[in-house]
Amino acid sequence: MADKKSGGLVPLCNGTVITWTMPPLISGFLATGSIAGSILQLINIVLDCIRRFDLHAIYVRIEQASTYGRK
Repeated sequence: MADKKSGGLVPLCNGTVITWTMPPLISGFLATGSIAGSILQLINIVLDCIRRFDLHAIYVRIEQASTYGRK
């Protein structure tokens, strides 16, 4: 059952020991015993990629400005 503190979206971890080499979506399922754990991991991966893309775009703009002498 899901914990009331988590909003009921994802069940608590069931105590299964998951090694660090386990692929992300599989480990979410094994740790929670529910597909909701895998879906949460997928959402976190997508949000992290979006955040990193934004930071990379800022870095590219700064590098282009310094290469072409603009400030």
